[in-house]
Amino acid sequence: MFNTMFPESDRGNVAEMGKRFLEFSLDMYTNHETYKTLRKIIYENFNAGRFSLDGEVELNKAFEESAFKESYLDFVANTLQGNKGSKIPYYNFYQQCYLMLDMFGIDKDKIKQKNNFINLFNDSLHSYYGQFCDYFVTEDESIMKKTKAMYQLLDITTKVVNAKGLLSVLPNIGLDSESNFLHFFANLWNDIIREPEVRSTIVDVKDEDSISYHTNTEYLNYFNQLCVLNTEDSRLYILCKKDQSDFVKQLNYRERGQIVDKCITIFGMDLELKKYFDFQQEVEEIRSESWTGRYWKAFDWLIRLAHEDKWGGLVLIISPILG
Repeated sequence: MFNTMFPESDRGNVAEMGKRFLEFSLDMYTNHETYKTLRKIIYENFNAGRFSLDGEVELNKAFEESAFKESYLDFVANTLQGNKGSKIPYYNFYQQCYLMLDMFGIDKDKIKQKNNFINLFNDSLHSYYGQFCDYFVTEDESIMKKTKAMYQLLDITTKVVNAKGLLSVLPNIGLDSESNFLHFFANLWNDIIREPEVRSTIVDVKDEDSISYHTNTEYLNYFNQLCVLNTEDSRLYILCKKDQSDFVKQLNYRERGQIVDKCITIFGMDLELKKYFDFQQEVEEIRSESWTGRYWKAFDWLIRLAHEDKWGGLVLIISPILG
């Protein structure tokens, strides 16, 4: 394999070595036997059964305990690292993580003439774009196992299912997560009393006075993370969105309008007597960054729908009314 990549006659010429390596890379994309041979060499010398996706995914730990002495994610990042300190595009990082699973022979694909490295590369694209959806649906067992592993490694909440699994959840897709005002607060209360139990699964700590963790409910069909913030005077509960990527953090105007309208449906007319989302006026306010959000009062609590960059965009803040 080394002789194929770098013929002995070319090894003294850097330009020729670069040219031959490029030719080898192109051959690997089109010649399924070249990729199979390379994967076999990597598997026999580096994996040999040490790394797998059977049972709970513990790739990071397995890599740390191997000769690599670093986690799987760190290993992939280092293989992509160019100039020291340069930022690796997430798109490239994800694809490399996916492809390296197969290259190490971890739940490897059956490579043949009609299913070569290009097909594997396309599978990595499907898996990458699937993270921007609620469900990733596939009947391919290898794609399913690799994608589940990737989503677990990168803390992506997209559910990976086959067609049968999708049919089982289809009736509930699109249903409102809260039917009314009392239903919303019942869900919130259940999440609040879970706080002592979930400290071992905290997903974010912004400072010593706040923690965030995943919610049981996707509030307003959008918010899936609860932040508990302690202040000098009270405790605030902030519902925000934990997204998989910066690409989908910002809602478009229609989506923001839908959340405003859901709030109106559940909480009623706001304190400024505004009704449903005024697309013409409020879009202009959002564009000019003068949108002040919406406010409601419920029992002894103030509910505020607002845009807060610190919390990742649109949030719902529930705070006690003092005095």
